[in-house]
Amino acid sequence: MALKPAALRVALDHAYDLAATRAAAHVARDPVRFAHAWALKSDADAEIAGVFAAQLAFGRVDLFGPVLERLFAEMAAVGGPRAWVERCADGRVGGGDPLVYRWFGRADFLALGVALGRLYRAEGLPAAFVTMEAGISRLGSLAPYEAAGAFFPTWFARPSSGSACKRWCMYVRWMVRREAPDLGLWRHLDPADLVMPVDTHVLRIAQLTGLTDRKAANWKTAVEITSRLRAFSPGDPVRYDFALAHLGISAGCTGVASPACDACAMKPVCRVHAPAPRRRRAG
Repeated sequence: MALKPAALRVALDHAYDLAATRAAAHVARDPVRFAHAWALKSDADAEIAGVFAAQLAFGRVDLFGPVLERLFAEMAAVGGPRAWVERCADGRVGGGDPLVYRWFGRADFLALGVALGRLYRAEGLPAAFVTMEAGISRLGSLAPYEAAGAFFPTWFARPSSGSACKRWCMYVRWMVRREAPDLGLWRHLDPADLVMPVDTHVLRIAQLTGLTDRKAANWKTAVEITSRLRAFSPGDPVRYDFALAHLGISAGCTGVASPACDACAMKPVCRVHAPAPRRRRAG
């Protein structure tokens, strides 16, 4: 199905508007809620909470959500995320109740805490994130890899490695965009320069609507989708991310026709519902 810019713009704006009316329900199922909760205490607490929430944001929300709740309860007991990472940097946080999500365990959370504690003593997250690549590199340079698990380095995958960096793109979106559901804490970065966080849901919707024909969720795909969306919103191309992601997370889009399609704003431009091509008559 060829990309139809006018129809796609209408559908995207409709999806954005619908997501805004359902924002409270969507945020309740979104990891950004953890950053919002700690923003009530301080910007630094929200920034640090956001890193942990973004890094665990893969797989099912009902699986990683409880792990984050246990982690943040532990942080609250010592004064919050900023206090907890400082204690990590001092070696004053060790064992405790099991804390495991997929292939990541307590050692990985502690190692990330050490890196964040060291960074805040040096310059802080906003100063490190002159660009996303620079911020990831700086934080990764402070991490004690020897104390963490084998998969810990994947938390510091960078655009230059070809990774889609979905979790970091999402984190920076939270920190930079000034419209709900994002926090807009960082004013030194421009929303126009953000790159679309491409997860399973966003990639599926992008393929179904002609935003990309690429198969893999990598950096080239993320840049292509962002470029296409920039045509509709030059100053804020990732404004559609929350709406598109929740077509899968909350609305249940799986890429095949289902009752969920009837309420989907993207249905008019979706390949699943495109008219079948006419057959030529023989002769």
